[in-house]
Amino acid sequence: MTDLFDVRKEIVLVTGASQGLGRQFARVLSAHGAAVVLAARQAAKLKALEDEIRSNGGRAVAVQMDVTDLASISKAIDGAESALGPISVLINNAGIAVEKPAVDQSEADWDAVINANLKGAYFAATEMARRMIGRKQAGNIVNIASVLGTGVTKFLSPLIKRIPQRRLGAESDLDGAIMLLASNASRYMTGSVVTVDGGFLLN
Repeated sequence: MTDLFDVRKEIVLVTGASQGLGRQFARVLSAHGAAVVLAARQAAKLKALEDEIRSNGGRAVAVQMDVTDLASISKAIDGAESALGPISVLINNAGIAVEKPAVDQSEADWDAVINANLKGAYFAATEMARRMIGRKQAGNIVNIASVLGTGVTKFLSPLIKRIPQRRLGAESDLDGAIMLLASNASRYMTGSVVTVDGGFLLN
């Protein structure tokens, strides 16, 4: 029987892959047989992850990419596709957070957030969509958003009380969702929002 969640033929680009969720997504997808393109600005961290995945028998290529720069996105994808072939899945994960109260943030702080988290996601998605359309290739574009960053420690205790499972999510809690969205199992999902938050938004 064919495995609906089979990603062995997929070439997956993960932005923001040098740490956090991006690194976890790359690891789990590679562990299930996908070839992964590791994209971020931090070359040393990407190289370490590339070496780790390859040492475990996986296929990976690291490319430096700044999602706020259209030329950087295009160049990185060109390099990745030369090495691995046409990318079939984009995990749009890159993003930043300014760890200070909104009233203390400067215009430059806000511009940096919008450039990375909004424009960057749009730029990466449209670049991949153009390529997929141009070669008449089916593919998946997955945009990642977070309910909350964990830097606000003084608020964690009351926050956890609002989560029915009474714990914060771990990176691995998104493994199932990412396998669904990167595989053919999600072939009839378009414009869907998949919430993985332990029930936080329902409470």
